[in-house]
Amino acid sequence: MRLPNLSSTNAISAKIRELDQKRFEMDRQISSGQKLRFPEDDGMRLGRVIRLETQKGQLTQYQRNASYAEEFLNAGQLNLDKLTELNQRAQEIARSAGSSLNGPAMETYGHEINQLIEEALNRINATHRKQALFGGTKLKPKFASTDVMLGKRQTKTFSFSEVGQAWADGKRRIGFGDEMIFSLNGREYVFQSKVDGLETDEVAARVRDLINNQSDVLSDSQSYETSQYKAFVRGSGSSSLAYDPAVDLAAAVSSNGELVVTGAVGKTYDA
Repeated sequence: MRLPNLSSTNAISAKIRELDQKRFEMDRQISSGQKLRFPEDDGMRLGRVIRLETQKGQLTQYQRNASYAEEFLNAGQLNLDKLTELNQRAQEIARSAGSSLNGPAMETYGHEINQLIEEALNRINATHRKQALFGGTKLKPKFASTDVMLGKRQTKTFSFSEVGQAWADGKRRIGFGDEMIFSLNGREYVFQSKVDGLETDEVAARVRDLINNQSDVLSDSQSYETSQYKAFVRGSGSSSLAYDPAVDLAAAVSSNGELVVTGAVGKTYDA
């Protein structure tokens, strides 16, 4: 019987150890679920894993961006739908106002139109996750009035129930030389009577026109003068009261003859 030499025995033992090491490695991979443990295990495979992880992160970000874009578009579409409804309601009011309506009805429609305008401003200034829906890349849009708050307007009402004398026809009138001064937003709106028996309705109408037709430059503001009265705008007598053009005063005469003055949304003024 021929006995193997020592080199053959060593080779067989080394092969057995190599196979045992591979078996151990396979057991480890099966138990851990990972084929690679160190970068040097397989450089090419590890590079591919890194690329796949990078692509996975990119796809995840794309998915987030797509979800955000969908939310953004849905929010924009919702506001556009609401703006369409507001426009339709405004058209209905315009058609109704074309017919013969009494004073209270016109005043009611006027208030509703103001509310529609404010609601429209709210819609076009809407944001989603602090990003303006209709402001491009700007965080704060600048459509008319930013951050409009419905109903947040300062309103001052001037009643003429105690002004002048009440005549037999129920109307109140002022006399010759009477002067009425309305101090608003750092300016004075002055009405001077040149005759006796001038109706307070005329006073309210002229002061309304002074307010609505005034200019930011005081000298360019409208004035009115007839044989019966003189109406004009002048600066305030107090140096502490300054004119603020952003207040944007608007005046109207109510159905009962009161002068109603309203400022811009979110603005206050002295009165």
